[in-house]
Amino acid sequence: MDMATANDTIAEEGESRVIDREEHVNLHFVCFVSVNNELYELDGRHPHPIKHSVNLQQGQALDLLRSTKDVILKLIENAGGDIRFSMMALAKTA
Repeated sequence: MDMATANDTIAEEGESRVIDREEHVNLHFVCFVSVNNELYELDGRHPHPIKHSVNLQQGQALDLLRSTKDVILKLIENAGGDIRFSMMALAKTA
């Protein structure tokens, strides 16, 4: 099952109105994850994860917080400065 289908299936279980996939939605959940030292954005509006370019030196570990911040700043810029969003981080303890 692809991510878009999984998202639609779960969305139908809630109490909110299920919207058409083609309808523009601005307020939704997005998740950023590090997989194999690469940054991915999981966004239910897209059928697949979005891989973001991160400039790392050989052997350097991905800094998820800083890398995500850079992507979010670009998203805000592309949205004309619209900053209506909330953030939450889920992380392992050291």
